[in-house]
Amino acid sequence: MDLTNRRIEPLPDMLENRTNHSMIHDNGFIYVVGGKGKISSEKYDLNKKKWSILPNISSLKNSISEFKNPNLFFHSSYLYSFFGKNNNDYLNCVVRLNVKINKSNWEYLPLKNPDRIEISRIFCGFYRGTSEIFKSKLFIFGGKCNERVFSDVFEFDFKDNTFNSTGFLLNNESFFRETIFNRMENENYLIFNNEEFDSLVKIE
Repeated sequence: MDLTNRRIEPLPDMLENRTNHSMIHDNGFIYVVGGKGKISSEKYDLNKKKWSILPNISSLKNSISEFKNPNLFFHSSYLYSFFGKNNNDYLNCVVRLNVKINKSNWEYLPLKNPDRIEISRIFCGFYRGTSEIFKSKLFIFGGKCNERVFSDVFEFDFKDNTFNSTGFLLNNESFFRETIFNRMENENYLIFNNEEFDSLVKIE
């Protein structure tokens, strides 16, 4: 969509039809992961306007037949996929793909303490701080599992694949379709968006 000239340009279709998938943009590429009945992934080159296939996620665990609504995040050269759903089961696994290596495969990370926090959830909000202390940590907000909606905030440490609770709670139980970082009046805020309302959280 060209907002300047108010023109919509048709682009090539994805390689596979998908629903309940997740997408993320990084460094000139759009990455698409999973979906209903899907364990595949693909990427779109914005410059070449071309799709290319990526490895299947289930190359290590054949018991998983689909990755619906995984939570995607980039760290270093890796595309991370957190949790998601397999049929009616909520997943508590974290997988990653090194997008800088052509023949890389998805790998399942050994989580040191996955039972400390109930991590099986979808529609989470993500944020990573810019200071040196927080560059290796990902903050995860809320989410949904079955009919339960969470209001907690916990963190994932990329250095040792550990989950830890921060002790903080959101004012409202929330699950998110999109997380936006914004700086307003010299203050840092996170804007969480879902189908019903927007939530604004100040970072101190």
